[in-house]
Order: sequence, then C-alpha cells, then structure tokens
Amino acid sequence: MVTKLSDDDRRAIDFVFDKTCINAASPSGFLPPDKAVVSQSIQSVEKILSVLKHLPAAEPSQDLVARTLRRCEQASLSAEAAHQDAHTGQQPAA
Repeated sequence: MVTKLSDDDRRAIDFVFDKTCINAASPSGFLPPDKAVVSQSIQSVEKILSVLKHLPAAEPSQDLVARTLRRCEQASLSAEAAHQDAHTGQQPAA
C-alpha cells in the first residue's frame, strides 16, 4: 500500500520541524499554518515521530574508525600528489 502525503500533511511536517509553514504565495514565503486545517495532520506527525523515538539506535559499524582513518589517509595522499603535480606541471593520474 502506497500512501501519499497531502498538502496538509506536508505543511504539518514543516510546522513540526520548522514551526513555520512554507507558502510560495506569501511575499515572505512563510505563514503560520491554518490550525483548523492541519491540526489533525500535526497530531499524526507528532504521533509518528514519538514512535520513531522509541526505535533502537543503529550501532555504528565495528570497522567505522578503521575505514574513516583509511579515507583520511587516502585523501591526504591524493592532496599531496596533486600538490606535487602542480609544482612539477604534470597532470594527476586518473
């Protein structure tokens, strides 16, 4: 089953996260939501978010630190190679 968000649902999500609703027709771009129109949607959004708060947080990968350090080292080596190539006038290898 595919559920699509209505415009009221979108405004409710904007309101919950930003406490404002985006309205392209407004000169400022922002208007407070029409409480009568979106109050049910706001309650639904808050209910869903409260359920999500209780989900367990995913644990980071056990090799996260090693992969991060490896990427930092690769970036450093790439930067050094580019710097050396710039001084010698060579194009970096692809």
